[in-house]
Amino acid sequence: MSKKNQVLLVEQIRQLEKEFIDSTNNTFAQVLMELAGYGAYKEIEKLFSNKKFSIIASNGNNGGDGLVLARYLIENKKTVTVNLIKTKEEFTFKTTEASLNFKLLQTTLNKCSKHISAIKYISKVDDLDINNSDIIVDAIFGTGLNQGITGLYADIIDKINTSNKYIIALDIPSGINGNTGQIMKTAVKANRTFTFGYYKPGLFCHPGASLSGKTTLIDIGLPKPCELKPDIKIITSKMVKKLLPVRANNSHKGSFGSLITIGTSLGMLGSGYLSAFAALKAGCGLSYLAVPDRLIDNVPVCELIYYPLPSTDKASISSQAVNSAIDYLQYKSAVVIGPGLSQHQETKIFLIKLLELIKSEYPRIPKLLDADALNILSSQINFDLGPNTVITPHPKEMARLLKISVSEVQADRLNTALMAAKLFNCTVVLKGHNTIIADYNENIFINTLGSSALAKAGSGDVLSGIIGSFLAQGVNCLNSSILGVYLHSLAGDLASQEYTEYSTLPTNIIKFLPKAINLRLNY
Repeated sequence: MSKKNQVLLVEQIRQLEKEFIDSTNNTFAQVLMELAGYGAYKEIEKLFSNKKFSIIASNGNNGGDGLVLARYLIENKKTVTVNLIKTKEEFTFKTTEASLNFKLLQTTLNKCSKHISAIKYISKVDDLDINNSDIIVDAIFGTGLNQGITGLYADIIDKINTSNKYIIALDIPSGINGNTGQIMKTAVKANRTFTFGYYKPGLFCHPGASLSGKTTLIDIGLPKPCELKPDIKIITSKMVKKLLPVRANNSHKGSFGSLITIGTSLGMLGSGYLSAFAALKAGCGLSYLAVPDRLIDNVPVCELIYYPLPSTDKASISSQAVNSAIDYLQYKSAVVIGPGLSQHQETKIFLIKLLELIKSEYPRIPKLLDADALNILSSQINFDLGPNTVITPHPKEMARLLKISVSEVQADRLNTALMAAKLFNCTVVLKGHNTIIADYNENIFINTLGSSALAKAGSGDVLSGIIGSFLAQGVNCLNSSILGVYLHSLAGDLASQEYTEYSTLPTNIIKFLPKAINLRLNY
């Protein structure tokens, strides 16, 4: 495990800090704060020169980090104003470390010309001294916030956000929930965030991700945690390279698995095609597409193999198609069900019967459920999909599955994905910017690639095909999801460089998938 891609919940990092400090008889509490402030200074030194700083701090540990930063800036002849927020008659620090760093800062100030730097106490918003600064440093709350921001703090944050200054947040923008990324009534909008020790989930979950700017991790010497539940990581290039299946020269099409995609209906033939064709591009040896027989004459001539299924009068898959579909599953390595499937009543019956038969006759075949397959399942009361299953809901589909609102899904995406993974006993890919992957063993992965180029009808079908392809190639559900999500996003990013985020199509994502794979192989 690398610190560079490990993400810790707020309570996990607090426990880690406590254990570390306790093991050193409390001597390292000050060291951690010193390393945080010094690390922020070193990053600023790389980025800026001849700038004036306004540090806005409260009386907690986040404020203490800001005081350390102020000291290093002043020692290196930077103009600094420290604004200490004073909400009570007497200003006192909450921690010994913050108090000590205030004394060290005062000592440093006494050695410097008073016109260079100053400390001000802010008891009303008009006292805030930011007009003469170029850069504002937010050292107000960090991850220590547990309630909505009101009063003087809210007024100060509003003034920070409307200042038109460059804003740096320490650890996390004040007002952002460290676990969920939600705004606690109001929050600082930063251009850059220096986070300490480990990444926090709130930096990757919107709206926190949008308010954090570019995020830099600063190592403050914390040890690696031994066991974490949940265990949250960011997907990296190095990880993807290791997971990509090796392809031997002495191989044939059967060596790389066969995938069958079951779906499509009248008007939605493209969904199944995009999914099945993307699977071929991602490396599986054979890709089959099972479609309603009424549509079989309309399928494009290409490298796919087509299977007809009995259809309804609406050209969707009939309830009578179950036995044919089960026969088609013979000798297949994996199955994708759902792209363009429709929610016709007979098709609903088909899906439920098919899943029951797969469970009894092909219990080990990996399966991915997407789109209308998920919408149909949401009407079922209880269902254990099994550990060899991947589901790929977007927020609205997830809301239907869990019987909650879309806003509830988006308010805590990480925990929602984990809850669904446990409830349905499967691997969950919760789509959206910074897609979340979670499994029933409490492993969580966050994808940080991707852009609005992926926000196009059919993009999700391409994703299901890529994940399904890796399932067919023998990669397990969790790792297939990691590979699929990352490569899909990277291909979208590459495509958008040529077509722009406005004009990138799902077919363009498929076109750039080889380049995405090649980049990772040669990383």
